[in-house]
Amino acid sequence: MMDNRRRSERYAPGQTLVGKVKATVPARILDISRHGVQVEVPTALRPAVNCDVTLPLEGRELHLRARISRCSAQGFSSFEDGEKKLIYRAGLEFVDLDARSLEVLESTLDELKAKTSPRLGVPPGIEEARQVRHRGKPLKIKVNADDIRRRIDPEDVS
Repeated sequence: MMDNRRRSERYAPGQTLVGKVKATVPARILDISRHGVQVEVPTALRPAVNCDVTLPLEGRELHLRARISRCSAQGFSSFEDGEKKLIYRAGLEFVDLDARSLEVLESTLDELKAKTSPRLGVPPGIEEARQVRHRGKPLKIKVNADDIRRRIDPEDVS
């Protein structure tokens, strides 16, 4: 079992919750704590940037500010349209929580705590992502700009 290095316990929602990052990016909530949230998103997020986060908690949307602490490609996932797309896992740390937001967040965590134990170790659903890892390291994607230009406009070969 892994040591929990976090400042507070993380809890997985009992159902699929989809919030938003940066107002428009859909984010599946994997776990949540008093200090942050871990999400899966369909696009890369730049670490060390502050952003808006919308979480569906207690039957309403909670709007918070967060700092993107990390983001990495996790593997491919099938979407409703049948297409496989690269997904990213990001850790977001809450910043500047007001008293009301903190109250709603702690109330939600109390409910989750009563239903489940804290999350430690490998989150559910990561086994699929592990299959695309190379030698135990995250998948790295190299892009050749010239190759992309040729594919987009084969007539413009410079």
